[in-house]
Amino acid sequence: MILFPIIAASIPGLLLLGYLSDKTSLRLVISLSCFGTALSCICLWGFATSTGMLIAFVVMFGLLGLSFSALWTKLITVIAREYSQDSVISSGRG
Repeated sequence: MILFPIIAASIPGLLLLGYLSDKTSLRLVISLSCFGTALSCICLWGFATSTGMLIAFVVMFGLLGLSFSALWTKLITVIAREYSQDSVISSGRG
């Protein structure tokens, strides 16, 4: 019962974080995802006294936590760009 909302919430979360990573700073999107996930864990899961609060946590975690994988492609491009610059400089061609 709890598994369906987390998977369902991750679909728009993937789209949202992917769109935001294309349009804004990657650091801002990573911060939003990490802080939003942490706040939902602390506030919603940590103090959950009912099933409704757990469902709210599952939806927030699905939107922000599970959707972090949408940022992998952007992170890889940043790492690859830095790695290619380092390899050119270290090989004496730069």
